[in-house]
Amino acid sequence: VKEAFYNYVKPVTFSTNVYTSFENYINDLKKFKTASSYRTTLNNIFRHNNPEIEPSDKLYNIYPFKFEEVTVDWLGNFDRTRRQKVSVSSLGIDMRNIRTVYNFVKTTLTHLKEIYPFGKNTERLYSIPTGQSKNQSLNKDQIDKLINLDTDNLYLQMARDYWVFSYINRGMNLTDIAQLKKGQKEWIRSKTKFTAKKVIKGKLVEHQILNDIIKRHKGTGKYLFDIIDDMDDPKAAQKKIDNKNSSLNKQYKNLARMFGFPQEFSYQWARHCYTTNMMSSGLNIKVISESMNHTSIKTTENYIDSLKDEDNKKINDALGI
Repeated sequence: VKEAFYNYVKPVTFSTNVYTSFENYINDLKKFKTASSYRTTLNNIFRHNNPEIEPSDKLYNIYPFKFEEVTVDWLGNFDRTRRQKVSVSSLGIDMRNIRTVYNFVKTTLTHLKEIYPFGKNTERLYSIPTGQSKNQSLNKDQIDKLINLDTDNLYLQMARDYWVFSYINRGMNLTDIAQLKKGQKEWIRSKTKFTAKKVIKGKLVEHQILNDIIKRHKGTGKYLFDIIDDMDDPKAAQKKIDNKNSSLNKQYKNLARMFGFPQEFSYQWARHCYTTNMMSSGLNIKVISESMNHTSIKTTENYIDSLKDEDNKKINDALGI
């Protein structure tokens, strides 16, 4: 009994304090970039409640903020204040982070379910705003130009290669590409790997175009590509991925001018283009959702709600390969 008493370690639990619960949730996250997003939201909440004080973990218990205080009125006030400084899309990130931590905490603090402030289509609950940005896509002829590009400019070739690899692999984001290991056949979206209740695995596409791309950018260690190294910790790896993404997007501006693409053309268009062409091929939305590793059809619907009908084509023809 003495041994059990003196060696007792109190388990990590979520309190009703919003700040400490955010801290615990952040510490439990295994993705540096996602944790950074929650840290930003935590600081924004503290600054909103204590505008004269700079956020600090030493102050979270001195100036506590309870989940019982996260009411529709508080959310509305936070919403109006943040809109004066940031875009609706940035505000939406904060609100989704608050909702995620609230949902996690209410699994143990069940009384929070009775005062849950989030919802839709009702004045009694707070509805998280969504940005009005429209997903854009290249047409098949424009995609053909990218796929057929062969240039001595190493930077343009690299930008083309990663875009095409992403496009053919169902719009894979750069973080997931960077984390692919040699010999790997399946992958899970890092964006939802540690947060989604349902994990969907995607299969890497095999194609000669992709083999050529891998050969040009093959990693020297365990990773398929030469973006990150074996010894990188999560913070160092994410910094390299962000730098690569920034470098690539500079080249996409050059490619846009070269081929007459819209000036907003970027790496993210690979996923939009995939969705657009799959919709135009007549595929069922459930099939498209699963191919994109989405855990919810609603996520897929957000990609396609602004897309216009085009002539039906076969999948390979739609992909331009």
